[in-house]
Amino acid sequence: MAPNGDRFEVAYNKIDALLRKKVSRDRSSAFSSIVMEAAKKDATVRAYKDDLLEYGDLRNAIVHDRGRTPFLLADPREEIVIRIEEILSRLSRPRKLRSLARPIPLRIFKPTELLPDALSYMRSNDFSQVVALRAEMHVILSAEGVAHWLEDKSKADIIALSEVSVGDALDFEPEGTSVYLKADDTVEHAREIFANDIGKRVFSALVTESGSPKQTPLNIVTPWDFVAGALH
Repeated sequence: MAPNGDRFEVAYNKIDALLRKKVSRDRSSAFSSIVMEAAKKDATVRAYKDDLLEYGDLRNAIVHDRGRTPFLLADPREEIVIRIEEILSRLSRPRKLRSLARPIPLRIFKPTELLPDALSYMRSNDFSQVVALRAEMHVILSAEGVAHWLEDKSKADIIALSEVSVGDALDFEPEGTSVYLKADDTVEHAREIFANDIGKRVFSALVTESGSPKQTPLNIVTPWDFVAGALH
């Protein structure tokens, strides 16, 4: 295996070239300015911005650029080399939402299906929400929406749960708790949406081919996928 310094320099130079191409800048612009400009346009670059800026400083400290042939003054630690190589992989091949595997096929409930069936499905698969079709739009039915429905109906003396449809509970689903993303959006873009969700309470993202609610969802992404490490 090549020395750490050589591996670091190879990964750094590939990242440098990739980012310059992304923002259409030549070698006259500093690496730090390239990173900052690319981060404004690309969620994946934003996710690794601080690391990249630190590696730019490290590269300036360990690589002697005077003369025709740059040479290394020191070797970075192994963990730093592994990290910059991982970042290079993420930047050159960003993970798309369409590539995410599902543990089981996505089931779409019709509004006429019984709510107990949807609840049983949620419980057996440890889901907090399911996809439902309503007026030709794919929407989320969440445990919170069901709780709102139950709270409203609790005023009645008798609730015939066996007769309640998915559509009945959908009337109580909170607005603005789910978003639609394109299949070619990156995982980092989805991460940003949840991370920046201050006070909006977005619980899920439905992934469709072009981000349209009328298209059949390919997947659901939730904040828990990131917290639990499924999308590290």
